This record gives sequence, structure tokens and C-alpha cells, in this order.
Amino acid sequence: MPNFSRDLDVLILEDEALISFDLELLISSCGAKSVVCAFDIEQAREALAQQTFDIAVLDLNLPDGESTVLVPDLRKTNTAIVFHSGHAERADLMERYPYAEFTAKPAAVQTFKSAFVTALAKAQGALPTAEG
Repeated sequence: MPNFSRDLDVLILEDEALISFDLELLISSCGAKSVVCAFDIEQAREALAQQTFDIAVLDLNLPDGESTVLVPDLRKTNTAIVFHSGHAERADLMERYPYAEFTAKPAAVQTFKSAFVTALAKAQGALPTAEG
């Protein structure tokens, strides 16, 4: 993944520590200003209360619920969203959340990169979505 064109604040919501660590390393190595890792919805809500993020990478199924409960808060701050899940159907998520992107776990670096960059472009209005 190439360096980002600007510093980004990134939220990773992932309950599997190894996957979270891999994502953090990948995103940090590309020039992110900050990467905050949350392991459940409660921790993610605490992080969202403390700062605004440019993009959130969300595992879908977590021990304390489904990460989609955070979507309204993320949308209020125009945070780009990438769903990163091994237990979801891309078509279903893209229909429900056309402004987001989706990668299935495990995702190749290039696939994740593409979803990440596309989600940022959608949030910035550079790409059309089905809703707009």
C-alpha cells in the first residue's frame, strides 16, 4: 500500500488481536497519523467520544454485538467505513451501506488497500454511491 496523500486518523474495530495488530502495522506503515485499536463496541464508542476519525475499519461480528450499530455515529462525522469480516455477505452489506466498502477476511493487501482508498474517496464525495 502506498503512503497516504495526507495524514489520517484511523479506528480499527477488531476482536482478534493478531488481525488488529496486522492491520495497525499495515496502516501505520502507510503514513497514518494515528491508529486506534478497539476490541469491542464499547471501546470503539469510547474512542469515538474522544476523537474524530477519517476512516474506520470494522469487523462485523464482535463479542458485544454487530459493529453496524456504530454506523450512524460514523456517518455524522463523515468517517469513511470499511467492513472487514469473514462472516458477512458483500452484496448484503453493500446494499445496506452503499457509502462503505467491504473486504472479506482474510484479505490480500492489495484488496484491502483498494477498499481503504475507495472508502476514503466515497466519504470525500469523489466517488458516487448508490444512495447519492
